[in-house]
Amino acid sequence: MQFTNRVLTRYFSASLFLFFPGLLCAEQSSLNNQIENNSSELTYQGADLRFPANFFPILPWDWFDNSNGANMNNGLASMAECNFTMSIFIKPELLPESEKLGLMSIVGSFGEENGIRTNSLTDDQIDSKVKELVEKSKNSTALLGYHIIDEPGASCFPTLAKIVKAFRKYDPGKLAFINLYPNYGTVGAKNNSQLEAATYMDYLEQYVSIVNPQILCYDNYTVQCSNDLEVKGVATSYFNNLMEVREIALKYNIPFWNIVSSNQIRLNVAAIPSPANISLQAYTTLAAGAKGIGWWTYYSRGEKRYTPVDKFDPNENAFVSHSDRKTLTWRYMQEINRQVSVLGPILLPLKSTAVYFTNDMGIEYTPGKLVRSIRSTSPLMIGEFESNERQHYAMIVNLSLQKSAKFFLDAQSTDTKIEIVSAEDATLRRFDVKEGEWLVAGQGVLIHLDSNKQ
Repeated sequence: MQFTNRVLTRYFSASLFLFFPGLLCAEQSSLNNQIENNSSELTYQGADLRFPANFFPILPWDWFDNSNGANMNNGLASMAECNFTMSIFIKPELLPESEKLGLMSIVGSFGEENGIRTNSLTDDQIDSKVKELVEKSKNSTALLGYHIIDEPGASCFPTLAKIVKAFRKYDPGKLAFINLYPNYGTVGAKNNSQLEAATYMDYLEQYVSIVNPQILCYDNYTVQCSNDLEVKGVATSYFNNLMEVREIALKYNIPFWNIVSSNQIRLNVAAIPSPANISLQAYTTLAAGAKGIGWWTYYSRGEKRYTPVDKFDPNENAFVSHSDRKTLTWRYMQEINRQVSVLGPILLPLKSTAVYFTNDMGIEYTPGKLVRSIRSTSPLMIGEFESNERQHYAMIVNLSLQKSAKFFLDAQSTDTKIEIVSAEDATLRRFDVKEGEWLVAGQGVLIHLDSNKQ
């Protein structure tokens, strides 16, 4: 079976088989040594950021502030309990609480959104605003960075470049955080579209070249909007978006984050969060090489229901802080976040070298060099990785949201030892090539491939 860089036809197939020719052998050190040798601070894949060692960003995309939520049962402490590693949009005065809880935090927002979107902020105004926010926040050990704006059009990029440059000047090593549109944002001219660019790739290219960001972060909520991948065109756009952002991130050596959905999106229309679709969003994000993940939203509001924390009081027919309570979604997310917090630090120093699929999805992909064949009755996504010490890994994800599936895998080199990396505690166990490995719906697994070491 021959493969090119584009697969074209149907989305799912009944029986799936993937074969890649070639051979890759390398000397590799142990997984434990890799984890232990991480420095106290991580230079974040070439970006000018200083994050704590082994810190993998897992964030709840929602606001929390004591001025309107002092009586909440599920504030920052519940985010930490849900295995998030950070919070976002908090006020500087809440940083001490983040420190106590072991959460890193992005403060904000920067404000001045109208000035950013109209490019009317003066250099002095930018300088003053940045210095003010930095002075309030910079001494906290929980500070990760500063939120600037969500989903800017390309016309905002010149002003954003000045703001990012100012944060680099006044608090070097901290993140100047901007979240971008997904690939289903409208394209076109200024004031007539969301992206204000001819194409999504043009939007990303302009962003990198003009703003000079430290990371790429975007959001995409089409897993639930596609009715759990049943609406094929919408489902494919989710994977296309991953591949597009990955391409730009690798091209410019910038880490990327993916913000995905933890609510119903549209009441009585979209699929609700489930263990399978939450798991799939997390593991496909990891398989594509992302260095962080966020979940939108944490609290319910408007049509955003089935969130981890529900603030809707049926007695008052309103969303109120004192009625907040954990939901089943919170429990699903707590477990998936725990798995990501185990596997994420292993993936942080690795470079994504290939992403491909066992089913025909009409998506550009990069053929791999580690896997010779992989077989399953369900569609799979495979991401390959390599460390500076030439250790090799692959993430395998079951793309079915309806059923469990067993997969069988053969490495390119016949003397490769294949091991499963436990999402419980990162320990290794041997992969049985004859018996294969089961994955529940939406589940992923990280494998370690060690050549010449049977």
